[in-house]
Amino acid sequence: MNIRSLETLLWITRLGSFSAAARHLRLTQPAITRRMNELEQELGAPLFRRERTRTVLTETGKRCAQIAERMVLDFVALKAAAGHDDGISGTIRVGVSEVIALTWLDRLIGRIATRYPAVSIELDVDLSARLVKKLAARRVDIAMLPGPVALPDAVTQSLGSYGLSWMSHPSLLKIERDITPADLVDVPIIASPDDANVSSVMQNWFRESGVRPRRISYCGSFSVVASLVSKGVGVSLLPMDLFKSAIAAGSMSVLSAQPRIAPIQYSVSYIPTSELAFVPAVAMFACEESWLKKAADYGFAPFG
Repeated sequence: MNIRSLETLLWITRLGSFSAAARHLRLTQPAITRRMNELEQELGAPLFRRERTRTVLTETGKRCAQIAERMVLDFVALKAAAGHDDGISGTIRVGVSEVIALTWLDRLIGRIATRYPAVSIELDVDLSARLVKKLAARRVDIAMLPGPVALPDAVTQSLGSYGLSWMSHPSLLKIERDITPADLVDVPIIASPDDANVSSVMQNWFRESGVRPRRISYCGSFSVVASLVSKGVGVSLLPMDLFKSAIAAGSMSVLSAQPRIAPIQYSVSYIPTSELAFVPAVAMFACEESWLKKAADYGFAPFG
């Protein structure tokens, strides 16, 4: 019995089929089948059974998968404790939100390249809900994103929070007080797509005041939205810290709002695997490089 066999068992369990596990592990399906046949022979019990077109775990298989999960995690921790970093190679697929991509991602890439020079990085910049799905489907190995990550077996650490503010071109909206949801009912709004975390914050802000805006356009890129806002096309809910230069130049202005808008918490999340034993170190690098603030820095209680 070896750790690769146990890990193969876990990937079949997580992904739901031998073929999906083979694609993820970059092996042929016969190789996956051979590993499982050998594991079943060593354990002296069947781990899988056929149900119509699916292969599912037997009751024995379920119990063995639970123990195998602990064994694989212990093996990852053992390698990390032993400091086996020399000669590490491979590819790590990093899912990241645009806020991080536009700010400190370069520093994180530099840390990875310095510590693991033989490791290649595949970047996937996407919205939070999509990144969670990709992490669950093992299409990314680690994700840095806003909002909660409620996935079985996932290890999640806080990266801090960023504040959101309504922003406008100075000539578009001139109100000498805090704006309210009612003030923006007929103002053109450029919003993030519905599955973006920022969009949920915006919708809740209007909903809690019983107001429904009438003029909303959607765009999935903060940088494009900011360009449109700076040209007076509309207002948008944006992370103010990203656009300090535009504010200083006078092409964008910050609108104080009531009710206040809570900051968005960010996290780094991964599912441990012995294939990529260095992923926890990458998560640690992300925590160290993040310039995101604590929620308390914005005057809000920390997220619980």
